[in-house]
Amino acid sequence: MELCRGPLRDRRRPLQGGPECRALPENAAFSFFVGLWIGTLFILAIAIAHLYAWARPGLGPGPGTALKIGFLAGFFAGFPCNFAQATWSAVGRALPFGWMVEMWLGAIMAAFVAGVLYKE
Repeated sequence: MELCRGPLRDRRRPLQGGPECRALPENAAFSFFVGLWIGTLFILAIAIAHLYAWARPGLGPGPGTALKIGFLAGFFAGFPCNFAQATWSAVGRALPFGWMVEMWLGAIMAAFVAGVLYKE
């Protein structure tokens, strides 16, 4: 498969417009990857909401509790795999760092939303 987009493409040749230049390959390991990824993120958000609900009686209500739960959940969800990517992958350290920060911010936002929607 020829690299058609991105930083690894040969800059002297123009982009090819053939079927090999798709965003996702047709023979992916998971045929419904995008749906599975969105479903997995929803499950993670629901788990973070449950963690917030369980921690609220001990830590008290408020954005501080949501920040603590979101930070810990984002760290546990984003750090191990992205640390391995930064160590062993050929893409460098910037992409795994960005992915890790994205997981942290998403988990913190999920905890904040759970804190706003939580009713006793």
